[in-house]
This record gives sequence, structure tokens and C-alpha cells, in this order.
Amino acid sequence: IPKQQGSTTLIATPVYWDYQARLAKELGSAGKLSLFVFGSNDTLHVLDADPTRGDLDLGTHIGFHRAIATWTVTKDGWVSKLSPSYGFESNQISLGSINIDAGAQVISLREDLSKQINSKLTLMTGYDGQLRLEDLRFHIPIPNQTRTFGRTQPNLIDIDHTFPDAGNALYLEALWDPTKNLRVVPGIRGDWFHYNGTDRFTYDPRIVAHWSLTPTFALKAGVGIFHQPQEPQVLDAQYGNPNLRPIWADQYHLGFEKRFTDAITLDTTFYYQRRHNLPVTDPGAHFLDTGKGRGYGMELLLRHEITRHFFGWISYTLSRAEQTSGTVGNIDSGGMLGAISPPVTGKYFPTPFDQTHNLILIASYKLNANWELGTRFRLVSGVP
Repeated sequence: IPKQQGSTTLIATPVYWDYQARLAKELGSAGKLSLFVFGSNDTLHVLDADPTRGDLDLGTHIGFHRAIATWTVTKDGWVSKLSPSYGFESNQISLGSINIDAGAQVISLREDLSKQINSKLTLMTGYDGQLRLEDLRFHIPIPNQTRTFGRTQPNLIDIDHTFPDAGNALYLEALWDPTKNLRVVPGIRGDWFHYNGTDRFTYDPRIVAHWSLTPTFALKAGVGIFHQPQEPQVLDAQYGNPNLRPIWADQYHLGFEKRFTDAITLDTTFYYQRRHNLPVTDPGAHFLDTGKGRGYGMELLLRHEITRHFFGWISYTLSRAEQTSGTVGNIDSGGMLGAISPPVTGKYFPTPFDQTHNLILIASYKLNANWELGTRFRLVSGVP
């Protein structure tokens, strides 16, 4: 922004960067080995037009770095894909006297096994595990648990916790083609979560189907159950509630795919999901799992495949994301991070991440062997 002494212009802007790199090596009969490294860093700054005051750093930072190695090998009809990974995550928020610094080292291991039984059936199974070495530091207000008289302010408490979180899962899927034009994919996944000293077991059945009515038109549909653990801080035995149940959602989608030419396709999906056991702040138990949420909308993707000179796509999403109570860990309803959120009313209202319209356009045109032009445009309404 133009600098001018005495100006009162302030602009909040995100500052971010990211990177990625990939290496691959063919090993002959021993398979193929690859390494993928990627990461990003996001901060929020306030730019001041008055050069005598300087810009402000709001103390908000989100970043991650990760390296994933993959070894793929085929033997006796089985295809094995082994993927160990290591990464680091960081999330920092500062709001006046409130400070949150959450970091974690993440060690993961995934093994995918698949085998074609016959021309109509392929089985897939595998293991998915993750170990998170959490490091949480909070300087946040904790409401008094006793009755007081007059106006009071929550006490600011320093919390410093380091602990391991682990997740282990086994899954089984089948690619079944009962007819030439119909594919059905049933599956089930079982998870064991060990988060902040608590243990939870979940089971997620799912099924999707794809039916090609003509060579250029297909229908698709799916339904499934999906679980995730509560955040470790809300399961804390002292400041949280270790009795919270895992968050789960039932999801449904229906759509169609249309191919206009060899290069141009249209993919449209209508979806609906319900979320259950969302954490809600409570003055007595710290947190309850009585919150609910839902999301519904339409996704449209018009894509032009990569050709000699042109590549591009247009995507549009019309959606609604709603919940019945204030979101734990976000500023909403005029509240303060760490304060008591509004009680559950049973009525849905938009979440802090609701975006009604999301339009993205990407295009790239190759002029010759040395020059290529590209552009990107995005239009979003809602919050944030």
C-alpha cells in the first residue's frame, strides 16, 4: 500500500509460502522407490500505511513440513505400496493476553495391498498408522468453577503438556464389477485412537457405485460413516473431559459425469453430511459432546484435459456449513477464544468456515517451447 506519514490506513493480509519436490527411482524387479517432500507456512500481518509506525505481526502462524517415501513392488499377483513418512506441524495464535502454541512431530506408516482375484473382483486391504508427539502450550482464561458475586474475569492459566497420540487402522475394500458398466466399491475401516490417555475404537462401513449409462455419461453415488478423534486438548483430564465420544459423520453424495469431447468433461456432485458429538464448552464439565453440524451443497467441475497447447478448468461450489453451538477453538458469536460459547439451542447457524459461493478458474496456454501463459481467478463469499 502507498506509504504516507499520518495515514490511518491498515490492511490485514495473509503472508504465505509453500514448496514441494519429488524424486523417483526405478528398481527393476525390486519395484519403484519415490520420495515426496512438501510444506507450507502461513502468517497474518497488518500493513500500516504510516511508515513511522511500521507493520504489525498478529502472532498467527500455521505451518507444516512433511516427507513421504513410497516403495511399490509386485509379486505373485499382489501389489504392495509401503509409505513411511515424517513431518512437523506448528500452530500459533496470539490474541492480546491469550497465547496458544501447538506443535507436533508426526510419524506415519501406511501399507496398501491389492490383488486381482478375477476379471470382476479386486481386493484391497491395508494398515494406516500414525504417532503424534504433541507439544501444547496455552496461556488462556479458565472460568471459575465456584459461585462468585459481581463481575469477574476468568483466571489466565499457563498449560504446558507433552504427550503421545496414536492412531491405528485396518481397512478392507473390494472393487466389484458385476457388469461391464457398473462398479461397486464396498469397504470397512476399523480404528483405534489413543489420544491424551484415552482409548476409543470405531468402525466405518462405506459403499460407492459408478454406473456408465453411455460411453459419455455416468452416474455415481455413495454413502458412508466416518470417525475422527476429539482434539487432545479437549480430552485433558484436568482442563477438558476425557469421557467425550469420537466425532462422527454420515455422508451421502449423488452426481453425474459427462464427457463432451476427448478433452472436455463435466463432473457434478450433490452432497449432504451430518456431524455428531461435536465438542461444546460447558462451565461444569469443561466440554460436552452434544454439538451437531451439517453441510450440504453442490460441486461442479468443468475440466479441459492437458492438450498440446491448452489446459484449464472451472470449478464452482454452492454450499452451506452449519452447526448448533459455538465452535471450540475459534472466535465466533462475538465470543473470545477460551470463553464460554453459546449453549446448544438445537437451531442451526453458519459455522466460522461457511462459504456459500466458491468459484475458481485456472487456465494455461503454451505459446511455444519456451513460453507459456497462465492465470488463476478465485471468487468467494461467506466466512472467512
